[in-house]
Amino acid sequence: VQHVEVKQCGKDEVPEPSGSCVASTKPELMTFYQYSAQKKQNVDDRVWENVNFANIGGVMFYLHNEVVDKAGEMGNAEGDRTPKFNIDRILRFKVTMKNPEALWKKYRSQFGQFIQFDYGQATFGMPNHVEKCNEIWETVGYEVGCQPNPTGISGYDGGYWTSWPGRCPSMPFSDKAPQGGYAKTAECMERQPG
Repeated sequence: VQHVEVKQCGKDEVPEPSGSCVASTKPELMTFYQYSAQKKQNVDDRVWENVNFANIGGVMFYLHNEVVDKAGEMGNAEGDRTPKFNIDRILRFKVTMKNPEALWKKYRSQFGQFIQFDYGQATFGMPNHVEKCNEIWETVGYEVGCQPNPTGISGYDGGYWTSWPGRCPSMPFSDKAPQGGYAKTAECMERQPG
């Protein structure tokens, strides 16, 4: 087995078989690993669309800055401190993606605008998040977005988050989502196929 180390390419580049990066000239089909910090209860029944993933540096940054730091820990009924959302594992996914031609034509990028998802709903640009996100998707299509970790505050160089819109990204999975709103409907899933 030959091991080829591939460096992280820029938004307008793609990896070559040799591992180096070259400028891209069109949207490319790309396969790579992504990670998600989860709690066990979410794993078996989770719908893996309208979610945010990260590379390993991005998920480690999230764990250290939002999950197990003092601000991220949450008190339980017994008064104990627990990790945010009871996160206790990191899942790895091998993903394949190709963004829409309209995104490439407008921005010359393999990735689009990162969009935060909470409980399956796009919450980027609150309070008018639905309108802002719908405008992005109507303009360039349902694109996988990318956002680098903040620089200078992380021990994980090159960390980034990605956003993966699926069916009906404008509504949450449940009508009990903290941000409010009604759960996804069949009509919405047909109108917004992702």
